[in-house]
Amino acid sequence: MGNDFCSALLGLHIFTGCDTRSAFKGKGKIKPLKIMQSNLIYSKVFQDLGSSWELTNSLINNLEAFVCELYGYPSTDQINDVRYKIFKLKFKIDVTFPPNFESLLLQIKRSNYQANIHRRCLKNYIDAPITSASGWVICDKNISVQWSTMPIAPDFFAKTHLLCMC
Repeated sequence: MGNDFCSALLGLHIFTGCDTRSAFKGKGKIKPLKIMQSNLIYSKVFQDLGSSWELTNSLINNLEAFVCELYGYPSTDQINDVRYKIFKLKFKIDVTFPPNFESLLLQIKRSNYQANIHRRCLKNYIDAPITSASGWVICDKNISVQWSTMPIAPDFFAKTHLLCMC
C-alpha cells in the first residue's frame, strides 16, 4: 500500500465510524472502502479530511456525494434528494435513511476534527480549536454529540395530537 492510500484509509475509517465518531447504520467498512477504491476523487477527499481545521466546500460536496453513493445513488450528489427517493420508493419503518444534509454537515465537522487530531498525534502540542465549533456540544464540562441544530419535527406536529392506527 502506498502512502496516499494509507492516508486515505485514516480519513475513511474516521468518516465511516470509529470510537469517537458515529457510523452510518448498516453500511459497515467494506462497501465504503470499495467505493473509495473505485473513485480517485474519493481517495483524495479522504486524504484531505483532517489536513486543515477549516472545511472547504469541495470537501463537503465530495463527502456528500460519497454518502449518496454509499446509500446506492451514485448519480445523485445531494443527500436530501437521496432521502426523498428512499422514502418515496420503499418507505418502511425499518429502512435505514441517510442523515439529512444538516446532520451530515455536523458529521463531516466531527470527522474532520477527529482526523486532524489523528494526523497530528505525534506532535507534542496540538493547537486544536474548541470542539463546540466542530459538531459537538459542551454542557457542564462534558462533551456530547450535536446530532442536529434543527427541531426533530416541525412545530405543526408538536402542536398536533396524532393517533397511530397500527
